[in-house]
Amino acid sequence: CGKSTTLVQLAALLGEVSGKPADVSFAAARLGDVRDSVADITRAREELGYTPKVSVRDGLAALVDSLHRPS
Repeated sequence: CGKSTTLVQLAALLGEVSGKPADVSFAAARLGDVRDSVADITRAREELGYTPKVSVRDGLAALVDSLHRPS
């Protein structure tokens, strides 16, 4: 969606939408870990008229819902 979301925020959102709070633990960074990663959607917006329609929270909620549906 072109905005950063920390792992802590992602875990909290996943806990909210699943109804099961995340048990988060922290450890020291490892060699090669990526500190920050944000997709730049400027070109997609300019050339394709792309605009995100689903928030991270709503996308996670849809994922959790789909995983709980009977197959």
